[in-house]
Amino acid sequence: MSSEEPNLYFEIREDQWPLVYDDKYNVSFFGLERFHVFDSKKWGNVIRRLKESGLITEDHIVHPMEAQKDHLRVVHTKKYLNSLKWSSNVALIAEVPVIACLPNVWVQHSYLRPMRLQTGGSVLAGKLALDRG
Repeated sequence: MSSEEPNLYFEIREDQWPLVYDDKYNVSFFGLERFHVFDSKKWGNVIRRLKESGLITEDHIVHPMEAQKDHLRVVHTKKYLNSLKWSSNVALIAEVPVIACLPNVWVQHSYLRPMRLQTGGSVLAGKLALDRG
């Protein structure tokens, strides 16, 4: 991993829970997210309910770093990562055929960026779970 890439692991305050989330997790893609079987805004719905019930505040939440190409290369091939530059490939992977019709710049920003942020969050959450038990 290059020294320029941000570290996905970082220390959190003692009063913070190892609850990793960012509003950018929620995929909002011109309504196309509704074509997928999974609720792409489930993370935000869970956090909203926890806040509404008074169980957490914004101060409890740990905001992750977005996984970068070098992080993703640990588990994905260069060929696979390069294939994400074509919307048709992303459409097949995401199982949302209509994505194939969209400019890849939109796909990168509205779909793949949230996925990279969720990846960074998963890595951080795993590390925090190991550190905090």
